[in-house]
Amino acid sequence: MTHVGIFPAVGSGLGSMAATGQLERLYVHLSAYTDRGALTYHTYGDYADERHLWERFYRQTGANLVAAGPDDGLRGALLWPWRDARRFKTLDVCRVMSLRGAPPVLMAYWLWRVPFVVSLGNDYPGINRLHGRSTWKIRWLERCIARWAAAIFVNNKARADRMRRTNPRVHHVPSWVDLDRFRPDVPRALARNRQRRRLLYVGRLVVEKNLIPVAQVARAADLEFVCLGAGPEEDALRRAGAACLGVVPWEELPGWYTSADAFILPSFLEGHPKALLEALACGVPSFLSTTLDGCRDLPGARFSPDDMPALARAFRSASWASSCRPSLQTVAPFARELVLPREVALVEQLCQSATRCA
Repeated sequence: MTHVGIFPAVGSGLGSMAATGQLERLYVHLSAYTDRGALTYHTYGDYADERHLWERFYRQTGANLVAAGPDDGLRGALLWPWRDARRFKTLDVCRVMSLRGAPPVLMAYWLWRVPFVVSLGNDYPGINRLHGRSTWKIRWLERCIARWAAAIFVNNKARADRMRRTNPRVHHVPSWVDLDRFRPDVPRALARNRQRRRLLYVGRLVVEKNLIPVAQVARAADLEFVCLGAGPEEDALRRAGAACLGVVPWEELPGWYTSADAFILPSFLEGHPKALLEALACGVPSFLSTTLDGCRDLPGARFSPDDMPALARAFRSASWASSCRPSLQTVAPFARELVLPREVALVEQLCQSATRCA
């Protein structure tokens, strides 16, 4: 592999990734690429505001780091290849981490035929519908990706299988978990109150996660419902009885998982959730929404997100979590050592086979 450009979602800087606890995970992901060739990470942050993060990024990854400039919105993302044409032309392939990161690489492809690979995880049209927002921009991006992407990585196997029927360039590349970090024997971050069982959620506190009804049911069942993350639903969750403890650094998460009696993922929409893999790797039983087709092959007690009385009955059961306790074999196929080398190998194949304009 010669030179790979990595692109996050438009507007995403190192600061925003640090604020959501994902920066350490990014370092691990990028290390799979820096071990094989030159790497440039394209960020929407500003060096003056994020100097300490930029310096740490260099130390951790050894990758080049370039910024979009003062205009980090959609317009700036589309103009970025024009402003920085010399640098973009040196890229052998663009690796886009999210559908929302596609605009600048689409422009680079239209201008110079720089090939690109896009990851699809979240169901953005579905999320927009839940929020009452228009879906036409996302649909337009999806059509562009389907037509021009050299490869599409989909972390949800069911969705990948559906898409592959009409697009042979779709590959199932699941989310990964670091089994050296996430283990059942990790010391607990917070002692349990033995009078109350602890239910844990890790992720964004947004409406599509369906958390407020769970908080209400957990309070009625006298459970301690702990939410690790941030988002607009935080105040409402606190009023509903949840303990919202904010964003926890990735390296501290294992101890939080092992402190829980069970993990819950009540979302209406998900791809292949990283937090669920981490919880299972720590040996934590899980409650999963039946709407999550990306989790069909993973163990957990299933419940309908529209049937909170059934969830309440499950919480009151004496054996509420014992029947869905995971084993290491459950998450072994998603180990970092297996998933990331396969992803990099696919990108390398693209570099060797793609043709482009000078």
